[in-house]
Amino acid sequence: MVEHNNNFIKEMIRNQGANVTFHSAQQISRASMGLDAVMTKLDSVLSIRAVSGRHADVDKKKDVLMIAKEVRDNVTRQRRPREHKAFPKLKPNVLHYLDPSKLVQWVQNHKRALARLQKVQTAQHV
Repeated sequence: MVEHNNNFIKEMIRNQGANVTFHSAQQISRASMGLDAVMTKLDSVLSIRAVSGRHADVDKKKDVLMIAKEVRDNVTRQRRPREHKAFPKLKPNVLHYLDPSKLVQWVQNHKRALARLQKVQTAQHV
C-alpha cells in the first residue's frame, strides 16, 4: 500500500510539470490518502473492476490499422478548398500547416502520458 501510494504521489507531482512547488508537493502528499479513498469508492460505485496483475502482450496492429483507416477515410478525402475573403492567403489544404515530425512527437508524448496514467491506475487497483 505504501509503495502504491508513493507511485500515486509521484505521478501527481509529475503532472504538475513546471508548476510544481514544495508547497504543492506537500498538499498532494497530504491529500493522497483521501484521494485514493475517493477513487476507490468511485470505482466501486461505478462497478469498475480492478485490473489484474498480469501483463498482457499488446497487439498494436489493430490500433495502427484503425488509425490508418481513419486517415484514409477522413484526411485524404477530397473536399472543397478552404477559402474566405478575409483570409486570402489561407492554404486550401489544412495539412499544409502540419509538420509531420512534430505530429509524430506529439503522438509519442501523448502515448507516454497515457501509459504513465494507465500504470498509476493499474497500481491503484492491484
